[in-house]
Amino acid sequence: MRKTFANILPTAKVLALCDRDDRSPAEVAEFERSGDIVLGWRNIESYLLADDVIETVVLREGKDHLLADALQVKADAVAASVARGNASDDLKSAAGEIYTNLERLLTLQRCGNSTDTFLRDTLAPLVTAPMVTCQALKAVVIDRLP
Repeated sequence: MRKTFANILPTAKVLALCDRDDRSPAEVAEFERSGDIVLGWRNIESYLLADDVIETVVLREGKDHLLADALQVKADAVAASVARGNASDDLKSAAGEIYTNLERLLTLQRCGNSTDTFLRDTLAPLVTAPMVTCQALKAVVIDRLP
């Protein structure tokens, strides 16, 4: 894909961005040696399903009284994921359950027809400055661009 972009936009620099997962410091250093970027948190879902993002969607929906329940949805999904053998910070494995239960709890409509579209179309636009999550993403991605 880099080669394709180089042919189309020869002056553009294409970087890869990947999840941290369980990469060792040596693996991260090797990957980033070519200028590519490894996320600071386990996966992109960790940013999109951060507490401040969940709080923002709850407030946007005007359902402030359900904030504790919404955060409990996340906690329960993570606990179920851990019970399946996943790491406690692996929100990718808990994302589907979080999506389904937040949609139900908040009676969300037109929020995406799948976990991926919910994350992309509903939650990603809510990650804005000065949120902690936005600052964390900015520090690991934007602030490191050449």
